[in-house]
Amino acid sequence: MPPPYVRRIQGGMMYRVVKDRNGKIIFMCMLKKNFKKLVELKKKHLSWADLRGVDLCGADLSNAGLCGADLRKAKLKRVKFHRAKIEKADLRCADLRKADFSGANLRKVNLSGAKGQGCIFNWADLTNADLFDADFEGANFRSARCTNADMYDTNFYDADIQWI
Repeated sequence: MPPPYVRRIQGGMMYRVVKDRNGKIIFMCMLKKNFKKLVELKKKHLSWADLRGVDLCGADLSNAGLCGADLRKAKLKRVKFHRAKIEKADLRCADLRKADFSGANLRKVNLSGAKGQGCIFNWADLTNADLFDADFEGANFRSARCTNADMYDTNFYDADIQWI
């Protein structure tokens, strides 16, 4: 359950502010229709944020803090998650095609039903992750840590799973 200070961020809003427990603004955006103009989110802390269905295609979320964030059905094509902390996040049914999770912390993340064709998970930590019924055709999992990950009914056709 997210903390009470987190507010829902919707694509149709003109602006949205997310504050931490002390009232300090940790995230603010000014947009028109969707998140297409929101492309630079490096090192931002969006932990426990409600980002269901958001469109962040092409955004740079390198080193971002997304622990516990709700990203169900989000459009995250070609997003860079380099060394991001995405632990315990909910990415069910998200569109992750060609996203780059190199070195990211994805422990206990829920990726069930996600579309991840061509994703890069080099050196990512997927310990205890739920990949049930996800599609990772052509994805790169080289040197990824997948201890106790649920991979039942997951499509790894033509994926690089060397040194998992």
